[in-house]
Order: sequence, then structure tokens, then C-alpha cells
Amino acid sequence: MNLFFDTSALVKYFHAESGSEDVIKLLDNYDNDIWVSEITAVEFSSTLNRRFRMGEISARALNLAIKAFEIKLTKEWILADIDSQVFATAKELIHIYGKAQSLRTLDAIQLASFKCLQEDELEFVLSDVALSKIAKDSGVRVKLIN
Repeated sequence: MNLFFDTSALVKYFHAESGSEDVIKLLDNYDNDIWVSEITAVEFSSTLNRRFRMGEISARALNLAIKAFEIKLTKEWILADIDSQVFATAKELIHIYGKAQSLRTLDAIQLASFKCLQEDELEFVLSDVALSKIAKDSGVRVKLIN
């Protein structure tokens, strides 16, 4: 399968929580091609550091997760570049969904990164219910993991 992972789902691979088992099965299946947006590295680090500040993970767990993420990112996953087309698409998505459904900037960039890829049968994997609804409304195949 061709799977595009939003950060909300990727975090579950590196930090045990609801839905982690499903994410692990998808990411550890070498028959799956895993795509991530270029913005994911920044968003992932931000999310994990927030969890550290909130006392949800230790400094050691934070460092291990970031190192493991970087290895996966550079050696196993396919990186979707962010270019002017992605920004234009994100801007359009915010124009369409920003008022009524509160589409946030990074979520718009993630969804736009997905939409700009021309991969067959690509599915958007995420754990964000609000973004999932917007993605479905915009015609995207979604795999919601909670």
C-alpha cells in the first residue's frame, strides 16, 4: 500500500498510546511505501517536546524518539517536498475549510502535501478527527487511527 502519514499518527509509533498497535503494523509492514511531508520533521519534534514539557515523556524518551524518527525519515520513508504548489494548495484549502472547520496552517500543509502527490492509491493516515473530516470532504482516502 501507499500510505501518507500525518504527524498525528506517526507520533503513535514512537510513543505508546491509543492506536499505537495499528500504526506499528502499518509502518513495520515492508510491503507499504510510507510517505511523509517535509514539514513532518518540524511538527514531530514540536509535538514530542511539548509532551516532554507536559511531563508525559522523559528527556531520555524524547531523545530516543527523535533519533529513531530521524533514522526512519532518512532511511525508510519517502519524503514529499514542500514547494510552491503545496503552499498554493494549502492556501486554497484554508480558504475553503478555514472558516467553518478551523483548518490550521500545519494541517493545511500536511493535507496539501498529500494532495499534490501523484501516487496511485495513496491513503492519508492520521489520528486527527477534525483533519480527517476535512480530508474526506476534499475527496481524500483516509485511514483514521484512534
